[in-house]
Amino acid sequence: MIQEQNQAAMLYLRRPFGPTGFGECMRDFVVADHTPSKQHPQGRRLVADRWFSLCWPPYPNTGRNLLTARFLDTTPRSVNLCGWLDDDMEFEPWQLPELAALVHPVERPIVSALYFAHNGEERGKARPLVITDTGTQWDYPRDQLVRVRRVGMGCCFIAREWLEDWRREHGDTWFDYIGHGKADGFQLEDSAFCDRMTQFGASIWVHTGIIVGHLKLKRIGRFDHESRTALEKAVSANDAAERTSTPIAIP
Repeated sequence: MIQEQNQAAMLYLRRPFGPTGFGECMRDFVVADHTPSKQHPQGRRLVADRWFSLCWPPYPNTGRNLLTARFLDTTPRSVNLCGWLDDDMEFEPWQLPELAALVHPVERPIVSALYFAHNGEERGKARPLVITDTGTQWDYPRDQLVRVRRVGMGCCFIAREWLEDWRREHGDTWFDYIGHGKADGFQLEDSAFCDRMTQFGASIWVHTGIIVGHLKLKRIGRFDHESRTALEKAVSANDAAERTSTPIAIP
């Protein structure tokens, strides 16, 4: 079920000297969102002219909790989606409304775009943020909605009802860290949020056909993942061929 009537407020944490590409993407999206078309004579108007930002605080869990509370306290319930963008995301104008239209308050309350990160153990390999109960899905299904265990908040939409329900029972603790170190299972704010929502009964999804860039020291995208994966397969095939080949007799 596609929710064309979804309306969102966008929340993002910004650094004093964030990537310039993010600002350009934001400008292009706002222009496109307000441009009339045959289907949307007044413009699509996904975003209800409400943008909430906070200069990156000492801890991102604090910033995300503050912005989520501000969203709930200052917007009417007709603004039914909370949209998160991080200032290191790079996206096309069409991607946000396409992603938002996939959110359903019951069937798919949390939907994220696909993006990639450096793998902590292998810095040269881009890791797809498609994380299920069995871990990272390196060979993830292409161009489809995939139910996952966790997503990052870099480009994600959340149905308002779930944030309200959590607040009623647990206060403004959506993004509080879990634990304090590896010994007690420390989790950053986005993983902690996903685990809380899952325990609350929400399903979490990634659309692997809506791919956004991740601006770190360089742009991390699907090519960084697939080129490294192809190289690994080629090396593995070469090693297998060497193991099964007949040695050449040297007179």
